[in-house]
Amino acid sequence: MAKISTDIASTLDITARRRDTFQLELEVKQTNADGSVSDTTLDMTGTQSGSSDAYDTKYQVKMSIADPTSGDIKLTVSDPYYEDTDFDVSNNVAPTATVAGRYYGSGASDGGINLLATSGDAGKVKILIPATYMALEPGVYRYDLQVRYKAASGDTATITTWLAGTFTVNADITEGTA
Repeated sequence: MAKISTDIASTLDITARRRDTFQLELEVKQTNADGSVSDTTLDMTGTQSGSSDAYDTKYQVKMSIADPTSGDIKLTVSDPYYEDTDFDVSNNVAPTATVAGRYYGSGASDGGINLLATSGDAGKVKILIPATYMALEPGVYRYDLQVRYKAASGDTATITTWLAGTFTVNADITEGTA
């Protein structure tokens, strides 16, 4: 029997420490026509063609961390454009035992996830979760990182999971303050 999988996600297991600032920088490469990885980084900048709105970026990224048993989302981190919200810090919610957290950041260069375009950083995805938002209970969670791509205004977005795996949160002892 033949098999096919349309799941292109790479597995990457992550370990972080509770209440520590989480930072991860990924370099994204283009894929060649034969499916091999190119040496060229993927340009994730620019707005959708046909749009004059700076919020209509071609690439938008979101990462969710969930309880592996219930599937309940514990924390969602995204670039400032993913949720179609203005940079209003009141949209950020630190997680608690009963409330799922959300972190978008507070500006185009201070998002939870930033798509970098400056010289030397092109093709990089930077994930930043402040210590306050890393208040998850110690344990092993599941996560994925999804990318929404829309080349032109009015197009249907393509949503692809690029990464998935476990997200282990180790216990902390000292609680730092910013």
